[in-house]
Amino acid sequence: MSSESRHPALTFDDVQIRQLFGSEDAENEDSARFKEYFVRNRAYENLVADLPLRILVGHKGVGKSALLRHAYEKDLSDGILAVFLKPDDLSALLRSAGEGDINSRIDAWKSGIKSAIASKAIEHLTDGAIDRMDEGVVKVGARKMTAILLDALRAVKPQIHDGAQLVIYENFVENKRINVYIDDIDRGWSARPQDILNFCAHQRS
Repeated sequence: MSSESRHPALTFDDVQIRQLFGSEDAENEDSARFKEYFVRNRAYENLVADLPLRILVGHKGVGKSALLRHAYEKDLSDGILAVFLKPDDLSALLRSAGEGDINSRIDAWKSGIKSAIASKAIEHLTDGAIDRMDEGVVKVGARKMTAILLDALRAVKPQIHDGAQLVIYENFVENKRINVYIDDIDRGWSARPQDILNFCAHQRS
């Protein structure tokens, strides 16, 4: 076998560059390749500390999304229920939460984020068999997140067929633990009065 057949010629076209160097951002990188080159550092260890809330702040492009994605995927591999939310998952909430006084906005954020978390959890554990939450499956109200998820996931358990997802489900039922990652929440921020009110309402929710 010639060396040329063992090592295809380098053409450096877009496809080959992608194969050699991967994606420019963690969000679009292949999962297996992402795990190969990810390096855990102090920022990552601080992020995954066993605390109820962590806020990750940094300039664009420094790797915030990479840290969040690795922590999220590590949770799933460890059998921990986790959901990853991006602005697209909260688009309806961002529209509706921009109305009313600060108390109305806080209530909108509370119920909206609960709904988004429940929908994502259901979508993931059922492998997309149920990709949209409806009021017949999930009743949000003023209840705690764990109670909402317990009722919702028990209702859709017959749709959970994958072994790894079933382990995540059973661990949640036993331990009542879920980790929620929200990325790029400041997308579209322009420091308008409405943006500031929405941010304050989100923090208080």
